[in-house]
Amino acid sequence: CQSWEVQDPLKRKQERIGDNIFKGEIKEIYPDIFSDDENIYYLDVYEDWAKRSGNNPFSLMKKPLNGQLISRNTRIRYLDKKTAWENDWEKVADINFGRDGSIWKKGNKYYYFDIYGFNQNINRTIYEIVDKEVLDYLLNFSNLKDSYTINLPDKIRDFISKKKINSL
Repeated sequence: CQSWEVQDPLKRKQERIGDNIFKGEIKEIYPDIFSDDENIYYLDVYEDWAKRSGNNPFSLMKKPLNGQLISRNTRIRYLDKKTAWENDWEKVADINFGRDGSIWKKGNKYYYFDIYGFNQNINRTIYEIVDKEVLDYLLNFSNLKDSYTINLPDKIRDFISKKKINSL
C-alpha cells in the first residue's frame, strides 16, 4: 500500500490522506504496540475539549460547548528503532498473568504497558514508572492476597494523577 485513503461519506468515494509511513510487514508486539521492518510504534488516544476563546470556531456557535468533548482521536506514535527494541527492551513481568498489563525495562528505566485502554479512562498505552514503590507494587501485584478484590484500573489512574507514572 503506497498511500492511506479514507471513505468520504459526503462525496461517497475514497480520498487520499497521505503516504504510507510503514516499511515492510506490520506485526503486533503487544496490544496497541506494533512494528514494521524498521521501527516500533504505539497507539495514543487524546481528547479535544471546547473552550471559549476568540480563535475557537466552536465558541461562535449559538449553543455553548464550553467544557464539552469535541472529539476523541487516535494517533500513531514512534517509540523506538526495531533494532533498539530487540536489543535494549526487556519484558520484566506480566501483571496478574498478563490480564492487567506488563512491566518493561530499557536501560535503568521501567515502563508500564497498559492493556485497559481508553474505555477504562487510561488514555495512554505506555507510562514510565518513576516511583520505586509503584514499581514494586506492580511487580508483586499477582502475589497480593487481596489482588482479586483490588480494582487495578483505579490504582493506575491514581498513580497517573499523583505523577508516579508518566505517559510518554
